[in-house]
Amino acid sequence: MKSLASPSLFRTIDLLIAAGNPGLKRAQWSGQGAEWSRERHSFNGPSHNFAVEVTTLAHAGRRPWTLIVVKEFWWLGAHSKDFKTFQWARLASGQRKDALRWISEQEALLEQQTAAAPLPRHAE
Repeated sequence: MKSLASPSLFRTIDLLIAAGNPGLKRAQWSGQGAEWSRERHSFNGPSHNFAVEVTTLAHAGRRPWTLIVVKEFWWLGAHSKDFKTFQWARLASGQRKDALRWISEQEALLEQQTAAAPLPRHAE
């Protein structure tokens, strides 16, 4: 992983959130050696709607860092037609290389877990 804009960063973060907070039932949780928090802000109007999800990931460790991941979703019209979705991440504190290294390590662990998981059996 080379940047905070990499699609694999967002994919890894989504998988880590799903593992640590299934169903997004908690606003704060601990997992994978980090402290997580998630907020969702939304607006519904007659012509458009939007939601902003802010996830903060704080890794204490020997070299602490804090990463903020933001996802924005926009819908148009009465039928809420998808209009625009975008995401970005910024380091609030710490070193970028430390955060990227940790995320790459988590991505590798997820890949190992997926490879080790048994394939689902089909009903006969």
